[in-house]
Amino acid sequence: QSFKDALAEVCHLNRFPLHQHRMERALEFDEAMEEMEEEFRICTAAITPEVKEDKARELIAGAVKELLDDTPKSYEQYIIKKMHIARVVGILPDKRIEDSQE
Repeated sequence: QSFKDALAEVCHLNRFPLHQHRMERALEFDEAMEEMEEEFRICTAAITPEVKEDKARELIAGAVKELLDDTPKSYEQYIIKKMHIARVVGILPDKRIEDSQE
């Protein structure tokens, strides 16, 4: 399945009304499609072969749930979640700096 096919499917579901116009534009104009596909590739570049497919699905599901969750989150909770994701995908080391200095 191509990126364009996948985008058409997501657009048809109309689950992301804030981005609906942009998806429709990308489906209509090749330049907009290329731009959106490039953004997608950049955003998913952190998912390396070392990250298991199940873990990638878990991270994606968590991100979608966070987008759909209306409950307010504190800045601290947001940072903790992002640091956890960064550790899972290997951007940050597993241990905290304070732990390694003991």
